[in-house]
Amino acid sequence: MRRREFVGAFALGAALKAAGRGEWLPAERRKYKDEVTGREIWQATTVKDNYNLYFSCQSFTTGSRGLVFVSSRTGKGELFLMDMDSGRLRQLTEAQTGIGYATVCQQANSICYADNSAVWWLNIDTLETRKIYQVPAGYRSDSLSVDDAGRYAVFGITKALDKPISPLQTNHSQVIRVRTDGSGSEMIYEEDYWISHVLVNPRDADTILFCHEGGWNVVAQRMWTVHAKTGKLTKMRVEETPEISVGHEYWTESGGAVGYHGSYKGRQWIGRVNKDGTNMREWTLTAPTGHSSASEDGRFIVADGNMDFPYLSLVKPMGTIGVLVPLAYRGKLDRTTPHAHANFSADDKWIVWCSSRHGSPNVYMMMTPTDTGKGCLFPS
Repeated sequence: MRRREFVGAFALGAALKAAGRGEWLPAERRKYKDEVTGREIWQATTVKDNYNLYFSCQSFTTGSRGLVFVSSRTGKGELFLMDMDSGRLRQLTEAQTGIGYATVCQQANSICYADNSAVWWLNIDTLETRKIYQVPAGYRSDSLSVDDAGRYAVFGITKALDKPISPLQTNHSQVIRVRTDGSGSEMIYEEDYWISHVLVNPRDADTILFCHEGGWNVVAQRMWTVHAKTGKLTKMRVEETPEISVGHEYWTESGGAVGYHGSYKGRQWIGRVNKDGTNMREWTLTAPTGHSSASEDGRFIVADGNMDFPYLSLVKPMGTIGVLVPLAYRGKLDRTTPHAHANFSADDKWIVWCSSRHGSPNVYMMMTPTDTGKGCLFPS
């Protein structure tokens, strides 16, 4: 190792050991051109084990001035913020057991996150943190979302099991809505079924999306919404037969629609359906994908590929076909590497994802291209 590289590595190691909550670390990011598409990519982190927030969660602060991610560089999962101007990193938490789900609420300049069987509310500037919910003994929290106004955090809790009892897990679950000011919580819905992917509508905190988890081709109906005031249940994308696989649902079109992807008898597609369950539209994909996510306004959709198609792509509609236009090579995917979980910034300027293409998991990002045509999820 050359002296300059040794000194740089030594300084970075010393900074990591000295870092703590509120401390700033030197920038790690680097820019390169993708070897397949030639597009400009930013590798935001280079120290091992860094992950962007889940694809249904918001990763960017107001105006895309900061990028929030989870890093295990301290020995357990902590939240970090990357300043988008300088690239410097700030540790935001000192977790008790390690950060689980987390999402940014831009309007409240705060982050809601799960740690040590509790849900917490963190002010990004002051780092003031308060517990807003304690998960009951014998249960675990699952997924996490916040409405745009920052009034409510919504998530699922599920009775913890030592091991799965069947592909259709029938353990008791509840949908919980918590007021982020700490003034209380309420149980919105419960049933003896494994409920997951609990997502509050960003513009309508009374409408909550959830899924029946289990084998996608076994569950009779995966996607549902429940209304907090009336208790009304609505099927999202009614499944003609249980063998149809749909999932990885998320809100798009400013809360006006649900996006998802699916497969059946060799065909793969992406789709959208209005929040009231009407006006379903689907596009057969030209290549496979594991997850997809749409921009805030629904004009663009990004797909993260799979083991056979290791590319991050935008989806371009051509009639009822969704053509995957590669943006970046994101590395081979196997059971030891993380999913990309690609997502857009709230202003739709950036796409962020996770990849192990250069070794250990790290966070990558790029500007949303404007030269590939619009995506599939047009506002209806």
